[in-house]
Amino acid sequence: MGLLQTVMFAAMLAGCAAQNPQQAPEVMTVVQPAPWSVNYSDGSGNLTRFWQESGGQGVQFSYDPVQPHESSSGTYSGGEPSKGTLTAQQAEELWQHAHALQSNSVLHAASRMKGTGAFDLTTPEGKSSFVIANSAELKAFNTFVQSLVRSK
Repeated sequence: MGLLQTVMFAAMLAGCAAQNPQQAPEVMTVVQPAPWSVNYSDGSGNLTRFWQESGGQGVQFSYDPVQPHESSSGTYSGGEPSKGTLTAQQAEELWQHAHALQSNSVLHAASRMKGTGAFDLTTPEGKSSFVIANSAELKAFNTFVQSLVRSK
């Protein structure tokens, strides 16, 4: 975009804002009201738990990886255990993933098998459990989880 186009675009946005001064952009949160928890067991059996006990507290997580003596091969390791706190943005992303996976029944697997992801969600409205088949969406969630547990 050239300078003239950028200036024209900015002027157009300013004009829209001036026409609707009462309309602020709506910020929609997908994070559930506390207390809540999300327990996720990945395709290798590593367990990551996310939770918020009350609205005034941060969102916590713990990662409990499979150790070689627990694995079927006797050699697999899910890495080192870790704990930490999520930022508000990370909590939003967690719930965006969780809602998208839960609501997309095409991704649901009938049973827990190697490579699937098992979810247990607990909110003030109740509990739900579902299994997600190995898919691009599950891989994206695994990448998100690993970015959290490896950074601490």
